[in-house]
Amino acid sequence: MSDVTHFTAPAYRLANKLQVSEFFNVSFKTVDLWVRRGCPFVVRGGTNAPWIFDLLAVAQWRYTRPKRASFSNPDDLKPKDRRDWYEGERIRGKIEELTANLIARDEFDAEKTRIQSALAECLERLPGRLESACGLPPAVAEVLRRECAALIPFNE
Repeated sequence: MSDVTHFTAPAYRLANKLQVSEFFNVSFKTVDLWVRRGCPFVVRGGTNAPWIFDLLAVAQWRYTRPKRASFSNPDDLKPKDRRDWYEGERIRGKIEELTANLIARDEFDAEKTRIQSALAECLERLPGRLESACGLPPAVAEVLRRECAALIPFNE
């Protein structure tokens, strides 16, 4: 009976890190990241020895492993991952701003203030307009003024 617990991949499926990166069209550093995340290998590389991978095993690992869990709080990450996440978000923000998908914070604040002022002005005029256009009694118009004033928390 043959030993099925020890299986050696055929030579045409074996590859080093550079060959793996070319096969999957990724960078050499990505292959290093895969190894840290549990990518299977045949021989662990060292100072004088190359890493050896079974391309089929790597493909199965890459395409069938569960997706990384999403998280809602980067503070739950490991310190290095947290630092990388914040750095990535900072760079993503710059890229989004450069491609005009985001505006700068001071531009946002100025636009927000302009919109809030316009809304506050409309709400302040509404009771008087309704009073004259609909013939509302002054008591009802006064209740509307108080209610509209309560709706303007940003008008300070």
